[in-house]
Amino acid sequence: MRKNFLIILRRALWNESFEGILSPKEFKGVLSLAEGQTVFGLVFDDIEKSKVKGSQEVERTDTSKTQLTILGAIGMQQQIRRQNALINKELCDFADKCNRQGIDYLVVKGQTIDCLYPKPGLRQAGDIDFLVRDSSTIQTTGSGVQLMVDEISELLGVKIPKMVEYEVSFNRHGIVYELHKSLRGWAKKRHQKVWDSLIEQEWKEKHYVEIDGVKVRTLSPTQNAAYVFIHLFFHFIREGVSLRQLCDWMMVLHHYKDEINKKKLIDILSGLDLIKAYKAFGSILKEDLGLPASEFPFELSDNDRKWHDRILEDIFKGGNFGRLRHQAKSTWIFKMETLCIALRNSLRYYRLCPSEIGGMIPRLVKVNLRIMMSR
Repeated sequence: MRKNFLIILRRALWNESFEGILSPKEFKGVLSLAEGQTVFGLVFDDIEKSKVKGSQEVERTDTSKTQLTILGAIGMQQQIRRQNALINKELCDFADKCNRQGIDYLVVKGQTIDCLYPKPGLRQAGDIDFLVRDSSTIQTTGSGVQLMVDEISELLGVKIPKMVEYEVSFNRHGIVYELHKSLRGWAKKRHQKVWDSLIEQEWKEKHYVEIDGVKVRTLSPTQNAAYVFIHLFFHFIREGVSLRQLCDWMMVLHHYKDEINKKKLIDILSGLDLIKAYKAFGSILKEDLGLPASEFPFELSDNDRKWHDRILEDIFKGGNFGRLRHQAKSTWIFKMETLCIALRNSLRYYRLCPSEIGGMIPRLVKVNLRIMMSR
């Protein structure tokens, strides 16, 4: 089943039609995997329903609420398209207002990557992640760093809560925004210093993508190629990721292949101790998702490829944010499960980024003990 799923996903990513024939059982199995890996829109769009044997039999005999039928799949596909349209409209309104008011902002991930896919609107949408630059609004308080952005609150007509550590969420028109302080908090001070310097450089860049006719400011191609991976890698360590995050990373590498400064990218990853991790995960892009070797900044060795099966297995077992591994029915147990996953992955993938993961482990143990003692 995984083989068919990966074949269909790969072809969808490169805008090629699936030419195989799926039985009803294979059809539902592939779509179940696609749902768990949050690439449902891409996969279902690529399956020609006329090549699903016995589709009427599927509809007549399937009474399970957990199994996907063709009509159910069509409904999910329509919902994905609607959600993308809604979040695009919201993002364009936000960007247009910022552009007109001269507010310095950066939008990352999400719709700024959806527009790079061969068929935009099929990627499962999330929230709007962004930063704003106004050093006068950053205040250090006893409870942590609080980012008060009066211009954004007034511009959007929303009240932004106090920031907890590195980010704060708020809702506008049913769309979730995440306002970030610096995109990433690092365990090692030297890594934080390198990262803060990189983000400071980004404010001097003027890179945009166009979404529905509106220019949306985002990261420069080289920084994007680093950040999208960094985001997925540490989510993978802490809880898990789905294949959607790797597809996003690949779309950035492919779309900006002629603009990415490979030497600068290597310097960034080297300064953050992430070259081994980048190469290990890159084996999935090349072997399973079809990224041409010329578009990946590194040559892969057998040592890099040896991580391939382990990483892919954990992605399939964990799914988006590791949700497939959870059995919890209470918030406390869910948090305990997440911490156990993080500790497991930290040990399992320690060698891919020893300096940063090594700094994360004490934090995870400390949080774990605090939760246990609070019971």
